Amino acid sequence: MCSRLEFDGLSGLDCLGFFTYHTLTSGQADPAGPVPIDSMFIYRPDKRHEVWRFLFYMVLHAGWFHLGFNLVVQLLVGLPLEMSVLAQSIGMWASLLGFVLLSAYATAVPSWWDKLRAPHEIPEWQEQHPALMALLNNDDDAIGATVDFESRIVNGNKATPHQFPYQAALVVRLESENTICGGSLLSTKYVLTAAHCTDLSLYVTVYLGVHNLSDYTEHTRVVQTVFRSDIIVHEQYNTSGYQNDVSVIKLPVSVAFSYAIQPVRLPSFDHKDNTFLSVEAIVSGWGRTTDASPDGTDTLHYATLSVISNAACRTLYPTLQDTNICTRGANRSGTCQGDSGGPMVIREDDGVLTQIGIVSFGSGLGCEYNWPNVFARLTSFLCWLGCHTDVQIRNHP
Repeated sequence: MCSRLEFDGLSGLDCLGFFTYHTLTSGQADPAGPVPIDSMFIYRPDKRHEVWRFLFYMVLHAGWFHLGFNLVVQLLVGLPLEMSVLAQSIGMWASLLGFVLLSAYATAVPSWWDKLRAPHEIPEWQEQHPALMALLNNDDDAIGATVDFESRIVNGNKATPHQFPYQAALVVRLESENTICGGSLLSTKYVLTAAHCTDLSLYVTVYLGVHNLSDYTEHTRVVQTVFRSDIIVHEQYNTSGYQNDVSVIKLPVSVAFSYAIQPVRLPSFDHKDNTFLSVEAIVSGWGRTTDASPDGTDTLHYATLSVISNAACRTLYPTLQDTNICTRGANRSGTCQGDSGGPMVIREDDGVLTQIGIVSFGSGLGCEYNWPNVFARLTSFLCWLGCHTDVQIRNHP
């Protein structure tokens, strides 16, 4: 029979082992993260039949500061308490077990995807982007139409599992809370998204091979956490406008391609002057399907849109740049709040889907007003992407 000191030492090693495992699988760890939200040990109400979650969530920690603090308290407070006469009381241990089970509910991760807010809905983001908030709020001093950073898919269709294997979901950690964005896989090492998703990020958790965000049993999903040092925001992106809304994320571990995880193709240099006018495009993402719905959807959706001219788009968004591309959908289909950074693709003559845009913003009047959706035009950033990723741009001069 081991002593209480040995027992505390073994339990501390257990916590350290679990933390090391989650750190290795996510790539890195810092004082405040990453939180192992995808762990099979974290408590979730929709997984209550997996009874081990009620107890094993105790060994999970959100960063090495959390882990170190708990280990110190365990030794300085827990050990003397266990050696006291009170520790012999069955009531004390029953109370402790009750506290553990109650805490499981208090610290649960319910349908947390649904509750994540779009970047522009978070006060921290609003304070750092006053000019963009002026546009969002249609202030008198702002130039142009009301805009809204997007995109939840409205009036679209439910995707079949892994129909868009390049699609990524990004949980972005800001100083105060998490937000959600979309992205696209470019290669085994790089993910593409919008700059306004990552410019204030501490770290980003990237989800690949996912169809249903709440189905943690999906065997195809790959989850990696990327810290700020490996996130590149376009150097000419700034908080006074929405130009150059492009960012790339370098994954700490190369991903293996499968039927559920594949890179999207970028435009070739032959497309550099192509306006794609009237071309049919597809945009995909998770989330709100109508203006009236308070939450998003767990499963991936997509909408088919048509590219319109920048001249027509500029009548509604006077500050629109040539580096933007606009679309409009039939039956009021399009994008909406909460999943910025997602891909817009077209199908080329060879049948391959090619990404030509990154979801940037749309009308602040509402997602169903049938105003154009605005994207970053990728043909304007081919040289930048070639310099900041390992992707070889086709037909480079």
